[in-house]
Amino acid sequence: MRKVISILTLIMIVGLAGLVLAQTAPTGPGISAGGGKGIGIYDPKTLTTVKGPAESLATFPRMRAGRGGLDRRTVVVVLKTDQGPAVAHLGPVWYLQQENLLPQAGDKMEVTGSKTTLNGKPVIIARDFKANGRPLKLRDEQGQPLWPQMPVGGSQVPGAGKSPRGGQGQESGQ
Repeated sequence: MRKVISILTLIMIVGLAGLVLAQTAPTGPGISAGGGKGIGIYDPKTLTTVKGPAESLATFPRMRAGRGGLDRRTVVVVLKTDQGPAVAHLGPVWYLQQENLLPQAGDKMEVTGSKTTLNGKPVIIARDFKANGRPLKLRDEQGQPLWPQMPVGGSQVPGAGKSPRGGQGQESGQ
């Protein structure tokens, strides 16, 4: 029964997220919106961390799907926590694949991000996460994505492929 409820919850969340993405998001300090900038409002004052196994994962189309062959879907994960299910929006599928950290159902996860509401449902816009102990930073302290932006034509901007986890990548100075 719990599995059926989890699946129905995930279907509802993904469906509602599609509706939210079709709307124009606000802009301003602490807000990221559209075109690879995020799915909505990110407020650094509402940071929270949730831990638990990934109950389920889903993807949905990003607001401005571009050309260029990259997977323009966003990964959404539902974590099973002591307080109940927690929904976290991570980032683009292609970026998580590039960083070789695309979570799977059952992974032990820890997600830190901005707690907000989409269509009356609580969600977390992830700043960073760990899957089975492996960390990945997704956004800076203000909520701006660390993944490279894609112009409409589809070719990556200079600096694409640099990793925020170190190595040849560049740290964000925090």
